[in-house]
Parts: sequence; C-alpha cells; structure tokens
Amino acid sequence: MIKLLKISEDRRKKLEDWASDEMTQALTDRSELEGKWALWNKNFEAKPETETKNFPFEKCSNLVIPIQSITINSFVARQFNTILRAEPPWTVNALSAKWADHAKPTQDLLSYAWKFKMHMAEKMISWMYDVGNLGTGFFKQ
Repeated sequence: MIKLLKISEDRRKKLEDWASDEMTQALTDRSELEGKWALWNKNFEAKPETETKNFPFEKCSNLVIPIQSITINSFVARQFNTILRAEPPWTVNALSAKWADHAKPTQDLLSYAWKFKMHMAEKMISWMYDVGNLGTGFFKQ
C-alpha cells in the first residue's frame, strides 16, 4: 500500500503551483504543434474545403488530390514489410553454452507470442500511420 506523503501546507502549495506552471507551459509549447497535426490530418483525408466550389466559375471542379495520403501509404507499406514481415521476428542467441539448447525454443515462443498473442501487425499499423502522418508516435508494449 502507498503511504501518504506528509508535507507541510506551505510545501504542498509550492508543489501544486510548480506542477500547474509546468503543465501550463507544456500545453502552451505544444499548441502550435497540435495545430500542425490538425492540418496534416486534414491534408491526409484530402477533403475539399467546401462542398461545392464556385471559383473561378460556378460548380467548377472541387477535386483535392490526396498527395499526402499516397506518400504516407507507401511509407507505411515499406515500414510494415520491413518491421513486421521479417521471419523470424525475434532472433535468440545463447551467450553461454549451457543455454544453447534453449535458444531456438525461446525464439519460437517469442515469435508465436509476437504473431498470435500480441497481434503486433494489427496493433502497429495505426501507430505507423501516426508516425508517417504526424512525424511522431508513442508505442508502449
């Protein structure tokens, strides 16, 4: 069980003020990047700004070419094949002769877990699109 931290009221107030300032600063620093992310997601979807376009003439073509989508799709396909289609996904080498008999079974077990228990291919595809489209991504296993 976690014991409660016993600090003075003055010290607690200073800690709260510091945490609040840090969170405000972090959100402020990130706001410009979030605006770029929204723009990049919009570009990826390739949706026109308006339903009908009336410039340079009424009901003219409203086509948006999905250049970013085409680029990201090819990037993700390459990454997917490089990372997730390698066989075997894990390679285990024994560092000691006494463990040599266990290397191949361990490798097989990890490969099985990678494919059938963790379902890495299905889980990583959306992450790969985030990395390609937004330039960053977090992955927690």
